[in-house]
Amino acid sequence: NISRSDTTYVSSVGCAGLSDLSARDRKKALASCNDLLFHQIDSVDPEVVVTLGNEALVATTGKSGIASHRVGPAKHSTATETPLIPTVSPWACLAQESQFKFLVTDIGKVVNPAPVFTPPKYTVVDNDTDSEYLLQSYINESEKTEPSTLVLDIEVAMEKDINFEHPDRFDMLCIGFKYADYPIVVFADDALSDTFYVLLKTLADKSKVVAHNGKFDLAGLYSGAGEITLSFDTMLASYVFDERTGIHGLKYLAQEYLGAPAYDDEVTALVGPKKDFGAIPKEILYKYNAYDIHCTYLLWEMYEKRFDKEPELRKVHDFLIDASNMLRQVERNGLKVDEEYLDEL
Repeated sequence: NISRSDTTYVSSVGCAGLSDLSARDRKKALASCNDLLFHQIDSVDPEVVVTLGNEALVATTGKSGIASHRVGPAKHSTATETPLIPTVSPWACLAQESQFKFLVTDIGKVVNPAPVFTPPKYTVVDNDTDSEYLLQSYINESEKTEPSTLVLDIEVAMEKDINFEHPDRFDMLCIGFKYADYPIVVFADDALSDTFYVLLKTLADKSKVVAHNGKFDLAGLYSGAGEITLSFDTMLASYVFDERTGIHGLKYLAQEYLGAPAYDDEVTALVGPKKDFGAIPKEILYKYNAYDIHCTYLLWEMYEKRFDKEPELRKVHDFLIDASNMLRQVERNGLKVDEEYLDEL
């Protein structure tokens, strides 16, 4: 809750007919009011400023595009030291109901700022001797304790957030995971022996497997490791708390809730128009894989806490997990079609 007595409203745009101007003239009109705007802000000396709508974003930061700039923690402007939280305008919420959730989320950042993001520490294993030894040590450890978490993520020559292909049709570039509280490990392609996959299957069967869009990752592992059961999916957890589409990708959630940087920018610039992850230099790919694991693990911790407060929603997540495990087999095996009857239809 934010008390009204703790809130000051400053009019950043008071120009009649602003919407009738071209984008260039609108930017000039907003700039002409900047001195007054920042004088008003400085006179209040606020802890944080929430900018409502795209014009307010342009006026305070010089940048446009509220949909992308609102994501993540507070932003900063060269004109003021006060943190800025861009969000959609109330008018946008009235015109389109789905925008209201963004407004609620962003206002929440005033009292619940995003955590400070710490980049992941990880090790790359590039030979089968070390990979098999490490997996066996994890298996030995798993036999001494209750099932621990195993956060998995694979990289093949396509990106699961933007393509809709079967991952087992592409070469495996690397596999990353975090077991229990141990550091993140990225296994390069030279470390992926037949014995590695057998040991991975053994470890997964003794663990609670966590992934983001895990149906994709486990489908990619099937040809080597066989059937692995998914226990928790951070993408499905995101859908449980917010049914809107287009906001459940790992990179979006990492920026919005973890304060993570746009760590996929470097990769996006390298994959080319064919989105071929095989074209990425290995050291960059391994770093990207480690970030995916790290962010999935942090999101899993976050959603576990949220489910503890709303146990009924956990039941919804668990139902979706059962469906995901079943659908993975359907997608792999396909469906029989009566071609003659289909022609008749």
